[in-house]
Amino acid sequence: MSSSSANSSPTSDHTSPYFIASSDNPNYVLVTSVFNGAGFNSWKRSMMISLAAKNKIGFIDGSITKPSDSNPSFSNWFRVNSMVINWILNSLHKNIADSLYSISQGSEDFSTYFTKLSKIWDELRIVQGIPPCSCDSATAIHKFLEDQRLIQLLMGLNESYKIIRGQILMMKPLPSVSAVFSLIIQEERQRGITATSSINPDAIAMNVSTDSSTFKKQLICNHCKKSGHTKSQCYRLIGFPASFKFTKSKKEDPKPTVHNPIQIGLPDCHSTAVTFIGDVKLHDTIILHGGRVIRSDNAYELGSSNEGQLLYQQKGIIHQTSTPYNPQQNGLVERKHRHILEIVRALFFQSGLGVAYWSECIRTAVHLMNRMPFKILNNKTPFEMLHGSKPDFSNLKAFGCLCFVHTLAVGRDKFMSRSNSCIFLGYRTGTKAYKVLNLTNVQIYISRDVKFFEDIFPLHSIISPSIDPSSLPFLSTNSKDALDQDFATHVPVPPPV
Repeated sequence: MSSSSANSSPTSDHTSPYFIASSDNPNYVLVTSVFNGAGFNSWKRSMMISLAAKNKIGFIDGSITKPSDSNPSFSNWFRVNSMVINWILNSLHKNIADSLYSISQGSEDFSTYFTKLSKIWDELRIVQGIPPCSCDSATAIHKFLEDQRLIQLLMGLNESYKIIRGQILMMKPLPSVSAVFSLIIQEERQRGITATSSINPDAIAMNVSTDSSTFKKQLICNHCKKSGHTKSQCYRLIGFPASFKFTKSKKEDPKPTVHNPIQIGLPDCHSTAVTFIGDVKLHDTIILHGGRVIRSDNAYELGSSNEGQLLYQQKGIIHQTSTPYNPQQNGLVERKHRHILEIVRALFFQSGLGVAYWSECIRTAVHLMNRMPFKILNNKTPFEMLHGSKPDFSNLKAFGCLCFVHTLAVGRDKFMSRSNSCIFLGYRTGTKAYKVLNLTNVQIYISRDVKFFEDIFPLHSIISPSIDPSSLPFLSTNSKDALDQDFATHVPVPPPV
């Protein structure tokens, strides 16, 4: 109640601070812009003006004191005071209003959490300041408020500070907030921990400390594919420092050098030599990528599709195409294509297979080329360059030669043949087995139990390369006798299995 005497009916007196107009309600917002953490002075000035216009400024500056519970005016004071508190809360942002009741550390580190809490305490100290007092009880009041802030600080900590929180609460008397801040910072440095997001109390035993070495192992560079740093910190892009020491396995130049430098022209009519191939950092945000160019014709499956263009953009690859009907502009690919076709024709003519099996010829040709040494690779094979080990040549067989495949025991009686005569068609990718063509039913089988006769090519002497073997009648099951009779002069007897 006010220090001055109130009239008999203060709620009906328009000049009384206990008067509440019919338009006043707890959901009323006094200012147009709620306080969201910025512009506190302007928000405070608007609030003070609005409260003064409603004659409620005494509940803020302390001129209207709280009456005793037995005082008849206590109910009027409590009603108006609750109304003013609601008006203030409605003028605050939801996050700030909620933080007045409960605030927790969450995923923030302790320093950030303490700074945010101190800011709220300072704002509350300005809005709800304690009147100056020279009596002995002022010290006890300040100690009581200090203990309240300390308990609020400790209760908002996450579960990783559970032990030190219990030790502080057991101290008698309770230390000051500044002393607790120093203790927690010292404990945090000793353990080397940082607050982790969404710590589950039930799984706190599995929450190990995340030191700097563990954090660095989680970083992966998108450029060199190594761990411990990001692309913006990669020395291969920004350059190696003078104090950097290479290990024994990294003595080579980090940037591929050009052994025979070429001269290129510059826009200022000067020329310079190309000394290395790679990426060049022109600015902190500008990196010139080089060395990733693919040239092909305009075929849809080679990158002209939308999916192909998207893949090139994601990988940072420049796709160049030749002029339509000008294969000479794509000479490297055309020469490699000619090399493949020359091997395919050799296998095609030697085996006597028809055009229906041209894909098997191409697969076998590429399989052989990947195991041939090339001068440009320092007499190494592409297989060796890719896998780092020499290929196994023991499983290479003559394409189109005669072979006998062991039959499976399933569905076979005692009087059936233990092997079938077949023609070798190549190798099965990803499987240690051979691909063969059965001469009896003209079907392709995959088997590892094969006996080869690499000097005999059954279809070479009787079938023209332009004829499809599957269209010949003697490859059907009804003409097996004719096939055996035609091959009787040069096909050996199946070996016993």
